[in-house]
Amino acid sequence: RTSQCHSFAFPVLPKALVRRKTRRSQPAMDAALLGLRFCLGAGSVQHGLAKVATWPEIVDECSSPGPWGPPVLPAAWPADVKRAAAVAATATQLGCGAAIVPCAGVSARVAAAGLAAFYGVAAHWTLVTRGQPLGSVVSLDNDGKGWGVGYFLLPSLALVVAGGGRYGLLRLAPGRVVATPP
Repeated sequence: RTSQCHSFAFPVLPKALVRRKTRRSQPAMDAALLGLRFCLGAGSVQHGLAKVATWPEIVDECSSPGPWGPPVLPAAWPADVKRAAAVAATATQLGCGAAIVPCAGVSARVAAAGLAAFYGVAAHWTLVTRGQPLGSVVSLDNDGKGWGVGYFLLPSLALVVAGGGRYGLLRLAPGRVVATPP
């Protein structure tokens, strides 16, 4: 049997041969997404805590040129705006990084979107402001500061697209019902 579509003929497979893929039939994918969420969340929280540990100095470092290149924050910004931007960046890393691990379903996508926005700005600064080559985004030693931003940006984008999977720590809480999409 064939199905006619304009001038092309496509074979039609019997329904018994076509296996429908559902989210429920992919526990390995859900486990891999949980592992990805854990690694991304732990790395983001660790990076955010490093900012908290050097708190007032980190705002000054972001506002002045250094061995890493030009300042992250524009010099024309007032000091209060620079401080607010540093607080927002740190809160995004800590909050979304901590939220992405226990959440499943749509909540994980929201947390991943926050991290993707943060790391997207960092990637723009690396590539455009600093003029670094594309390979620096996935460098293992990014000017002595650790892994490149791509190791955080790419998993964040993957979780925005794929979702967080069905497994989440909130589902294990006694008496708590957490609905996740099928």
